[in-house]
Amino acid sequence: MRRALTLAATLALAAAAPTGFRKLASSDARAQLKLQIAVKRSHAGVTALESALTRVADPESRTFGAHLSLEEVRALTAPVRVTDRTLVSGVRVDAKALLAHA
Repeated sequence: MRRALTLAATLALAAAAPTGFRKLASSDARAQLKLQIAVKRSHAGVTALESALTRVADPESRTFGAHLSLEEVRALTAPVRVTDRTLVSGVRVDAKALLAHA
């Protein structure tokens, strides 16, 4: 039910032109959009990264100067896996449904 309401709200917003814009023509149903979407990072991973960076920069620390590898940084800052699945399922929208509301 919630997903249907979210889709209905999205379709309603997609059909309306934002203030200052006007609809010139319908887009091609076969057209593809390339989207780049920022996702929230794991709070625990960001906290762990901050802690590791603080230790590496602290001359009193045993790990002073032991910099993290690129792989270690990526592992700590990777998006939460469930976020990826949720994002992909939310972005997949049936073009026919969008056209029906245009």
